[in-house]
Formats: sequence, structure tokens, C-alpha cells
Amino acid sequence: MPQDLNITNAFAQALRQLRNEHSISQRELAMKLQVKPAQISAFEQGKRLPAKELIAKIATAIQADASEINSLWMAFLCSTEEQAKLLKEKEQAKLKGQQQKRCSEPLPVTCGLVAKMEGKMLPQWFHGCALDVLREVEDGSVDCVLTAPPYLNMRKFKVDTCRARNVNEYVQQLLAVTAELKRVLKPNGSLWINLGDSYKHNTLRGLPWRVAIQMVDKQGWLLRNDVVWDKGQSAFDGTVNQLRCTHEHLFHFVKSENYYFNGQALRQCYNSIPGIDRRAKSTISGTRYARRIAASNALTNEEKANAIEVLNRSLEMLREGTIPNFRMTLRHEEGDVEPKSKSKKARDLAKKGFYILKYNPQGMMPPDVWNIAPADSRLKHYNVMPEELCELILTASCPKSGLVLDPYCGTGTVGKVAYDLNQRAMGIDINAELIEMAKRRIRPRQYSLF
Repeated sequence: MPQDLNITNAFAQALRQLRNEHSISQRELAMKLQVKPAQISAFEQGKRLPAKELIAKIATAIQADASEINSLWMAFLCSTEEQAKLLKEKEQAKLKGQQQKRCSEPLPVTCGLVAKMEGKMLPQWFHGCALDVLREVEDGSVDCVLTAPPYLNMRKFKVDTCRARNVNEYVQQLLAVTAELKRVLKPNGSLWINLGDSYKHNTLRGLPWRVAIQMVDKQGWLLRNDVVWDKGQSAFDGTVNQLRCTHEHLFHFVKSENYYFNGQALRQCYNSIPGIDRRAKSTISGTRYARRIAASNALTNEEKANAIEVLNRSLEMLREGTIPNFRMTLRHEEGDVEPKSKSKKARDLAKKGFYILKYNPQGMMPPDVWNIAPADSRLKHYNVMPEELCELILTASCPKSGLVLDPYCGTGTVGKVAYDLNQRAMGIDINAELIEMAKRRIRPRQYSLF
């Protein structure tokens, strides 16, 4: 039992014992002391300390030794003051700890590099370490991040862009940067990060997925897509006991489910890549569908007539070029859906007896494998992202006049494409020579007054 509790009990027990020995009730003692009975009860329970002037009156009323009662009272007083002192010290220590914690936590950036850009449409370039420069970027100020971090121990540049000594250091360095990127992104923003892999001691390191999984598990990112960038060719390849590596990963991360994504513009962009026609080709004449409608035992005569009418209308739209293709499903035939399904297809099959799927006029949504050849750059920089790839991503994930950020900008391909799409851009790189190359790639637009 704590010592202060013994002291409190000693005074309370002595008061209660002496009062009972002289057969004095709490009410009678209260009347003699001219206080309320509840106060006497509080004194005897150790919940309250009597005033100093009451000690002599208490001793007289219960016929006790005044010096003994006074000694117990003084001990109670000292223990109470000591408790108050300890409590005050504890509260002060707690407050000091909170202040130290606030000081150690990074303050939100409210007036930084984005404000200094003053809405300029020309890309702005910043020389320095990605992590250091990002700390000067305002919270929630960037619409889209598109970047390709340096490889681990694969290529050497004049400036050491990746100082990680091993896989774990490399992953932790990237995670420090992605944490800052999450801070500077708007709530509806997107992060696209291109990560390449490598071998060590004949073992594929799995770097892209090491980073991606920790971003999801430790930082709370939402992973929307893993796009496989099929480059169609490989560089520095002299392997004899493994397959050639011709792809890299492009991860699409977002902060929330409500993120900006212009799917319609992405369809148009993807299906207009030079030399590649990705739109669905139609070989439908309508004859096969008409025969199936006529032979169906699951449709009424009225439903068959309606199906033929919709089929003819769809064929007319196909000939006019309004739609690139369509598919038709009848009730109780292959391609039908489960009865419990709540999809539009299920509703139409149950109500009309047929379902028409009209393909999007802008073509199909791009798949998650992109066959785009690497950029054939004349600049002395090995890893140059192709402009077609950047255009796809920025078209989908950044609105007009939105702000694009590349923390490993290199020769500035992302910034150049953003500028071509009427988007603002800022790039960061530790290599000053590459930033100068990036600046030379941008040609300011010439505006005519006539």
C-alpha cells in the first residue's frame, strides 16, 4: 500500500475511532463544529482535509489529545501537497512531451514551390535531391505524378542518382519519396511509377513488387493497375541461361476511390497511336443473329419482332460508322447470365429476351499490356520514357491546366509531354546536366495576334 494512502487512512481512522469511542454521531459533531454532516463523512473517508482552525475544535468535541490530532492532520496535509506537486510535475512532463512531438513532426507546407511557379505553363525545373525538394512542395497541390526512379546498380551516370547499397536501402529510399508524393498529391490525384527489375546472383530481385506491396501495406495507397510495358526489345542483353527481359512495370496508385480518370480521352489517345489501329473490327452481317432469333424457343413472337428491329437498327449504325461493332445475346443461349445477376444484361434478357452490347465509338478501353517501343533518344541519357507512353497516362490522369510532377525528371520527357497537352509541369533531378538538357527540349509556343 502506498505511504500517502496510509497517512490519509491514519487521520481518517483516528477521527472515526475517537468519535465512536465517545458515542458522538456525525450529525452531533457537525453541529458542534457548525459544518454539514457530509463534511464530517468526507473527513473520515479521507476524501477531504479539515481546515486548520477546525483541528482544535475537533479535539475538544471528541475529547482527544489536540497534539496527536494536529500531528496526524499535518502528515495528511504534507502528503496531499506532495501528491499535488507530483501531479503538477506529471502534467508538465506530459505537456513538454506533446510540444516536443509537435516540433519533431513536419509542418504542412502551405507556401512553397508551386506558389512560386505562379501558374506558369512552361515546365519548371528544380535541381536537387528528390526527397529534399519535395519537402518544399505544398500539401495537396499536384494533380498527377509520373516518374521512373533510377535503377539499382545497373547504370552509371556522371552524378550518382542512386546511392542505395542493397535492395532494402533502395526500397526504403523509394518509400521515403512516395510518402512525400502522397502528401503533395491532391485527394483525387494519381501516381504512376515505372519500375524496372534486375538480377543478382542469378536471382530476379522482384524490386517493383517489393516497393508496390509496401506502398499499399505501410502507406495506404490504392493500387489500381499494374501495366506491363512491353518494350519489344531489350538492351544490354547477353544472357544465355534465362529469357530476355523486354518489359517493365507501370503501377497506377491513387489516394482514394474518388480519383480523376478521363477514360474517354484515354480511349481516343490509345486508339490513335501512329501505326496501330486498336479499334474493334466488325465482321457482322446480321444473318447469323437473324437465324438464331427465328429459331429461338425462349422468345415470344413479339420479342422476336422487337429483336429483329433492334438488330436492323444496330446494323444501320454499324454501316454509318456510329458504332464500331456490337454483340447480341438471346435468352437461354450460350452467353446468358445467372438468373440472380442484377446487371443490365440480366435485366434485358429477362424483360426483352435479348441484349445488345454496342462497342464504344472511341474504341476499346486500353488493356494492361502496352506494346510501345522505347524512345530512340539522341540525348546522352539511357532511360528516356517514350512520349506516347507519357501521353496515355497524362491524358487519363491529369486535367487541362493541371499540375504534373516528375521527381526523377532526367531529360524532361514527362514535362515536355505535359506542356504539349496544355498541362503545367515541374521536374526534379539531382543531375544538373540533365536538367539543362530538359530545358533545351522545350520550345515556348509562339502566339499570333492575327
